[in-house]
Amino acid sequence: MATDHTPLDAPYTSNQAQKRRGVLRVFQILGWGIEGLSGLIILIGMFFKAESWEGGFELLIIGFSSLILLYLVLLWAITGSRSWLQGLLTLPVGLAMVLGISSVLFRWESWQGASEMAILGFLMLLVGLGVTLIFTMIRYQKSTNKPFYGHLLVRMVLATLITAPGFFNAF
Repeated sequence: MATDHTPLDAPYTSNQAQKRRGVLRVFQILGWGIEGLSGLIILIGMFFKAESWEGGFELLIIGFSSLILLYLVLLWAITGSRSWLQGLLTLPVGLAMVLGISSVLFRWESWQGASEMAILGFLMLLVGLGVTLIFTMIRYQKSTNKPFYGHLLVRMVLATLITAPGFFNAF
C-alpha cells in the first residue's frame, strides 16, 4: 500500500511517539516564551538606543544574543519538527537566521564590519527563504505536519524583513 508520506512528514504510529510529541510541545512552548521575551528586550533596547539612554547597548546585546542562541539550538522545537529529517532541515535555516539577526545587531551597534555582515546575512536569508518557500509549496498539501511549514516560513519572512534595511544601507 503506497502512501504520500515521506520521512519529512511521516505520521506518528506508536504510543512512544505520543510521549515524544508531548516533550516536543514543552520545548516548543518554552522556545516561544524565550522568543517573545527576547523580542520584548530588543524592542526596549531599540527604544533606549533611539532615545540615547543608558542601557540600550546592553539590552540589544542581551536580546539579540538570546534570540540567536535560541534559533541556533531550538529552532527544531519552535517549528514543531516531528521527524529527524525535519529537525535536520531546520539547521541551515537556523544558520541563515543567526547570520541575519547578527547583521541587525552589527548595524544597530555600528560595529566594524556591519556592512559586510548585512550583505552576508541578507543574502543567506534570501536563499533560505527561497528554499523554504519551494519546500513549503511542494510538501505542504501532502503533509500531516502543516504547522511546521507555517512556523518556519513566518520566522524566515520576519527575519528577512528585519534584515533588509541594513542590506540596502550597506550600499
